[in-house]
Amino acid sequence: MRSELWLLTGSMLLAAPLPAQQELARTRFLDSTRLATARYRDVAQAMADGYRPMGPESPAMGQHWVQIGLVIGGKVDPREPAILEYATSEGASAPTLVGVAYAVPLASGETPPDTPVPASWWHTHHGTLDDEGLNGSHTGMDMSGDDRVAVLHAWVWLANPAGAFEAENWLLPLATWVRGF
Repeated sequence: MRSELWLLTGSMLLAAPLPAQQELARTRFLDSTRLATARYRDVAQAMADGYRPMGPESPAMGQHWVQIGLVIGGKVDPREPAILEYATSEGASAPTLVGVAYAVPLASGETPPDTPVPASWWHTHHGTLDDEGLNGSHTGMDMSGDDRVAVLHAWVWLANPAGAFEAENWLLPLATWVRGF
């Protein structure tokens, strides 16, 4: 009996991902995303693939370009982000791709996926663009409520000192100000 308990406990420990394995999986996810989205550095390609700008450009997030079919599909695939994030530099003729975001519709009571990061790293939206645009920050976003969309940002084209999966990138205002961004 005692050896059976040890075997059960040992196999449970082996089944749980180790922190180094989780970090490696996240790095691979980001690398795959960067490789797959390189073509969207050209805004014309984003438009050809069905992405459209939504709302104004915000200082720490840029402007979100959404492909609604991918939002409705609700899958988290590094090769197909539902949202592209662009920022316009001072004097630039076209916006620059700075990151992406994944969006998953959630029904009441559902939680965001726990991959490629823990569910707590996602934030949700459940208001109109105008309502949520007035918030000005994603810090402390309400994860409860009825139907909503869970969003996970990935800063794959502009480093984020706070972390690759943080919602806001406060390096962005500086980067857009520096010529040649």
